[in-house]
Amino acid sequence: IIFIPLSHSFFSNSYILASGGYSQSKWAAEKIIEGCKNNLGFPVVIARPGFVSWSTVTGAFNGSDWLMRLIKGSIALGAAPISSSRLNLVPVDFTAKVIVRTAIDYTYHNTELNIWNRLNTIKWDDFVHWICTSPPLAPGSLPESLMALLAQFSMQCNTDVWQEYASLEVTKLQHKATPRSQEDAWRLDLISALLMFENGVPSTSDLGSEEPSTFFPTFAKYPVISESYVHKLVKALLITFHL
Repeated sequence: IIFIPLSHSFFSNSYILASGGYSQSKWAAEKIIEGCKNNLGFPVVIARPGFVSWSTVTGAFNGSDWLMRLIKGSIALGAAPISSSRLNLVPVDFTAKVIVRTAIDYTYHNTELNIWNRLNTIKWDDFVHWICTSPPLAPGSLPESLMALLAQFSMQCNTDVWQEYASLEVTKLQHKATPRSQEDAWRLDLISALLMFENGVPSTSDLGSEEPSTFFPTFAKYPVISESYVHKLVKALLITFHL
């Protein structure tokens, strides 16, 4: 067991104290790592990824993060919220390459690294539009009911209306005769997750605004977050839907 001495200032950061448990846990982990560097002489790299998104090659994604829950639920509902939010996406394969490179390259040891795609953020409404314009998959590759849902996914509405629509659909599915069909069961599961977004779409574009004294390695070049990148997600996403 390694004990790291902590100063009073460890507990006095007002920004961290006002943030949620997730941010607080990451901040505390950084302070422990800094203690290992300062007190024990360990070489460390502190890497702060932004919102880690799907693969640029396969479209593989984390199905349990909030963005995927929002997308899948909105497709199942047939509608998405209108939002002025911007998405700061950092592809998972790019993130992994940067972390591995800086971990094994001693010139980056004892540094802090922000992996944020600030110069290539995308508007939420553009993101929804790119999902809607995704090229269709081969005929017969998906059930007709799912293809019909995707075809309907072209409506956007204000957050309040979208939330009311989701709530009504959840109530309707809950009161359907049991046993529910497989389609009704997965739609209920996906649409229910939308109820947590009562304030609309979170923004990820301001990540890192509280940490100015960091750098980004010169060897890395961000992938372009484009329409074709979103289309890769849609293809991978639809194949994972279960009907």
